[in-house]
Amino acid sequence: MPAGGVPSGLAASGRRRAEAAELRKIGWSINDIAVRMGIAKSTAFAWVRHVPPDPGSERARMKHELAKLRIAARWDAFREERDRHRADVRAAAMGEVGGLSDRDTLLLGAVVYQCGGVKPDRFVFTGDDPDLLLLVLKFLHLHGYGPGDLSYRVNIRDAADAEAAADWWARVLGIPRERFRNAAVRRHVPGGGHHHGRLAVTAPRSRELCWRIEGVVAAIAGEASSAYRLRPEDR
Repeated sequence: MPAGGVPSGLAASGRRRAEAAELRKIGWSINDIAVRMGIAKSTAFAWVRHVPPDPGSERARMKHELAKLRIAARWDAFREERDRHRADVRAAAMGEVGGLSDRDTLLLGAVVYQCGGVKPDRFVFTGDDPDLLLLVLKFLHLHGYGPGDLSYRVNIRDAADAEAAADWWARVLGIPRERFRNAAVRRHVPGGGHHHGRLAVTAPRSRELCWRIEGVVAAIAGEASSAYRLRPEDR
């Protein structure tokens, strides 16, 4: 027995407990302490459960940063996989659509216009999606309107961006810049928060075209509802 009257085994155990407590104070986890000292996690927990870790210690900060990096890496991997899956689904859907006939374009254009909030006697379509606007322009072309027959107006929040936005729309859609009217600068432009704003396309002398659109959409809706009601599995 040592001079102090404490068995050497107990003294060594006390030193190891003290070492474990110091590690815990500077931010070591229970698992790290167990590995460092070669003891079971349950033993490490029993030794240091009364010692609160210092969240501001260097090791605690390192562990926190490492955890953030791991989470970020997992999130990046998730986003990459999600984006790959989205691209695959989108490509498959595009393949199913194939080409559009003139009849397809006439039907789609009528539905798109009707869903966009129509004026009863004048064709005015406003949007911020170039692809959708190109569909509308093709729809109008099939009704005898060329790009030079139409007028265009940018709806935008900042007057400083109006000219640049008009230039952008003219270039992207291949429409004559001189057919643009003065921009409409508004504080609230729904869906037009980006710097290109929204583009309004107006067709002159379009009262009968609007009536025709009403008839096409009514026929589509009637056919769809009739087919749905007649399906035995939905009765």
